[in-house]
Parts: sequence; structure tokens; C-alpha cells
Amino acid sequence: MGAIPLHSANNTAHPCILDFHHIMATSTPAWTNGDLYTWVGPTTGGNWSDVSNWSYDGAPATHVPDTQTNQGTVTIPSGVTVTVSSATSTLSGVNIKVAGTLDIASGTSALAVNNLEVASGGTANIQRPLTANNVLQVDNGGTATFSNVSQDWSGYPGLKPSIATGGTLNFDNSNITLGSVSGSGIAGNLNISNGSTVKTASNSTTITGPITVNGAGTSFTDSSALQSTLTLNDGAKATITTNSPC
Repeated sequence: MGAIPLHSANNTAHPCILDFHHIMATSTPAWTNGDLYTWVGPTTGGNWSDVSNWSYDGAPATHVPDTQTNQGTVTIPSGVTVTVSSATSTLSGVNIKVAGTLDIASGTSALAVNNLEVASGGTANIQRPLTANNVLQVDNGGTATFSNVSQDWSGYPGLKPSIATGGTLNFDNSNITLGSVSGSGIAGNLNISNGSTVKTASNSTTITGPITVNGAGTSFTDSSALQSTLTLNDGAKATITTNSPC
């Protein structure tokens, strides 16, 4: 059979061609599922925004995970360090699971994600404000550290932490107001150091894990019904207000 003409005798488009374009226009773009992304870049020093560091569904990626990657979860594997540079301002559609190390560089704007999970053995080093549509989740054995960050987590857009028993949340030289929490709240280790000022906005912050405040100029202020142990070292200060009857 001969080739199908692009136009019919009356110079109108052939219906098969129209159907083909319709199919192409409505197909799902090949970068929306985070489960299909695999890191193939270097074990250290790799940039999230370099497309050559990713494969998608077994083939070289043509698009990095970004706001359009709104399905599944992008995983940073154990033994790998990935950097989100200051040039990246939003990953708002992306669910991220960190089994290795994720370094979020300092920047002039907050970084938006959909969900950030730091798995057992994983580390997230965060040097600018972070917002999440869902939650900052730190599993047993995971560690999230905020350095040189000033942010009110109680406002919108804010950040709801869910720190499991055995997980660790560190604040280093940071000014943080904690608000509502997710799940069991902060059940893991909360470490405040190096001149940080951390406070709870209201009694909506549930903290049951141990709190350690280190160093002169470092302070913790709690206005919720504190349910954890509090340790002050080297001139650190704490102000505790409780609504519980004395």
C-alpha cells in the first residue's frame, strides 16, 4: 500500500494525522514519575539540576525532577551525596527520600518540596528556609540539620516536622519558630546549638523526645506542655511555660 497523503484531494488534513497529534498531545510526559528516576551521577559533588546525573526508566533522562514530577518518590541512594544549588528555588511537586546525603545550599529564597523524608542512615543538610506541602519526616536513624536558617514554621507556607524516635533534628546558628507537627511530632532528638534561638509558637507543638541546648547565646523557649527531658550545656538558656496544673 502506498504512503498515506498528508492532505486529501480537497486540501484538508487527513484524519489519521489529526488523531496522531491528539494522541501525542494527551500522553503523559516522560518525567512525571519520581519512582522511575535513578541517580547515575557521581557519588559526591553531583548537582540535582544536571540532567546527565539522572536516568529515567532505564534510559538517559531528558528532564530533571522538578515541579512536574508530581508522582512517586525520587530517592537519593545510600553512599551518594546530591546538592540542590542556590539556583533551584522550587521542587514543589517532588517527594524526596534521602537514604544518602542531600545538601540544600543557601539561597535568597526558600526551597519548596512536596515531601522530604530522611530515611535511616540518611542525612539532609539544609542551609535555607524549607517549605513542604506535606511534611518533613525524619525516620529512626536519620538526621536533618538546619544551619544559618531563620524561619517561622508556624505560618504559611511553613513546615510540619515528624521526627521519629531515634531520628535527629539539629538547629545550628538558626532562628526557628516551631508550629504544628505531623504524626507523633518531635519524638526523636532535638539538638539546638551555636547561638540558635528556637521557640514554640503555641501548645500545638508536640515534643516528647530529648532536647539538648548547647552553648552561650543559645536558647529554647517552650509554651507547650513539655513532655520531654531538657539538658542545658555551657551557658545555654531555656524558658519553659506550661499550661499543666502545678
